[in-house]
Amino acid sequence: MSDSAIDENEHSEHSAGTVGEYLKSEREKASMSIEDIAGKTRITLRHLEALEASQHSKLPGKTYIIGFAKAYARSLGLDESKISVQLREELAESDQLTNHNYIESFEPAAASRIPSKALAWTFAIIVAIALAAYLIWRTAQMDLNSNDEIIAEETNSANPDTDAAQDGDSETQDTISLGKVIMTASDEVWLKISDADKNTIYENVMQAGDSYEIPADANDPVILTGRPDVLKFTVGGKAIKPLGDGKSTIKDVGVSAQALIDFNAAPDSSE
Repeated sequence: MSDSAIDENEHSEHSAGTVGEYLKSEREKASMSIEDIAGKTRITLRHLEALEASQHSKLPGKTYIIGFAKAYARSLGLDESKISVQLREELAESDQLTNHNYIESFEPAAASRIPSKALAWTFAIIVAIALAAYLIWRTAQMDLNSNDEIIAEETNSANPDTDAAQDGDSETQDTISLGKVIMTASDEVWLKISDADKNTIYENVMQAGDSYEIPADANDPVILTGRPDVLKFTVGGKAIKPLGDGKSTIKDVGVSAQALIDFNAAPDSSE
């Protein structure tokens, strides 16, 4: 049998089910557990299970779904480009079905539900009154603030020590500002950065050469990743030592400018 015939048979078998089913089938043929795939790809089990079950809504987004599938295929020695093409088609079909269902479920509003002209005019008058009241209040606040600024200015002129204290506070603030935090990947890596309130700041599958600047105003940002050894951090252009050796996942490790400077200054655990 020719190579092209083999490729056609493989493509036919692949097309018989979803990409997730195909990857699961190939994993089982290779006598590998899903934990084995997680260890090789550094992708969490729940994401791999969702991928195999084609539960795309449980995955972060289309970019991540395709990135996870390519990493999965690569760990099995499969053609990741073919996997990517078929998965994009699968996701497109899913989007079309969702949009179609949404259009069918839409119903025009009943005439009885449309507000009358009198009600619409009443609402417009209420909005106009509220806006006028807000503008009056805002103007009064601005006048009050202006008076406060004048009083403060006169007080500072009479107390030069106050200006010196403010200058000292400014210098302290400049000391706290350590510079931009830049993160650069040297290989493909999935990561997630959250703030102190568990809000996601950044989540992506970065490729070699990709960079990301962590917002300076982020509230105590921390990182979660299985491959810290392929991430390079700099603070104000100064290189920071790796956050881990890549043998285990790191979680809730601070990546603010101050946290990275402190980490860099701390002795290694092996010392």
